[in-house]
Amino acid sequence: MNLPRRIAASGVAALGLCLAAQASVAETRPIAPRQALVGPTVRAERELWCNFGAHAQQMASVPATADPVFRTPTPQAKARLGEARKPLLGKANATPAQRATLAALFAGPEGPTLARLALSDVDPGMLATSLDAARPIAMVHPRLAGFVTPLAVHADPRVAEAAVHFLFATGCDTPALFALDALRHPSETVQLAVMAEVQTSLRTRRDLGLAGRLLGWVTEGKASPTARAEAIRKVGEVGWLPATQEFRGLTKDASGLVSGEALVALAAVAPGEAEPLLPAWLSSRDPVRRAAGVRAAANALASRPERLAKLLEPLRRDPQVSALVAQALAYARLEP
Repeated sequence: MNLPRRIAASGVAALGLCLAAQASVAETRPIAPRQALVGPTVRAERELWCNFGAHAQQMASVPATADPVFRTPTPQAKARLGEARKPLLGKANATPAQRATLAALFAGPEGPTLARLALSDVDPGMLATSLDAARPIAMVHPRLAGFVTPLAVHADPRVAEAAVHFLFATGCDTPALFALDALRHPSETVQLAVMAEVQTSLRTRRDLGLAGRLLGWVTEGKASPTARAEAIRKVGEVGWLPATQEFRGLTKDASGLVSGEALVALAAVAPGEAEPLLPAWLSSRDPVRRAAGVRAAANALASRPERLAKLLEPLRRDPQVSALVAQALAYARLEP
């Protein structure tokens, strides 16, 4: 097997991990086609399919001509990819028809190897469109993530955002963790894409350390208050209990947006810890803090409506938060 194929198959260079130990204990049974995964075996099969060390071991004995990702495409298939590429060069956005053309190529018999070539392109328009078009085969061919990982920090926000979605679409832990590198991207659009994927992952999969890393990025304080507050909101909406300590610390953040969102999240996962903080927030001169206090009170005291009504009574006529107060009381079924 040639060197580039061996490196990408193991994930050592592209994914930045030492998988020698993983490969030594990898299961020797063949890795089943991923399209066939159904029922209660999905998780076990997914973990095997995402074992890049197992892939390296198994593919070492497979001729390159039989490797769906690394085989050489036929001249005809390569020509079709070239034709699809031409109208994308230098373009800001692809048309639905152009994206569909690439998606059809990647879904075909030579799709994985054509996707490999497309994901190695240098043109941002081609890269962004290829990442979107190849996303449906990301789970079936997770080794393609080796070509996508560096693109999560690509200078072009379109490419970086599409790379984030592709890495999470593999359904594999390692690419998802590397997608968080995109939080360093200067574009808030890219940062928000990471947050949305983390939230979805927390709702549908076990914790991979994604929430902790996302909140660690919030704590660093290098991003805008708006982006940091949104990250807290994404994790808080899931009700992620292991994040309690991070939420508690972030209630002291210098930004009112960030600290307020942290209080709301803390009230959702640990009401008893948030309740003693509520009076100070509700009586603050800062309307941002008062609004956060009302939202947090609605979370912390949802099961104690009388206490909630007593706390919020002084704010019923506050023009800056009265609408939030009404919503909170309605949520607790204290008003029609």
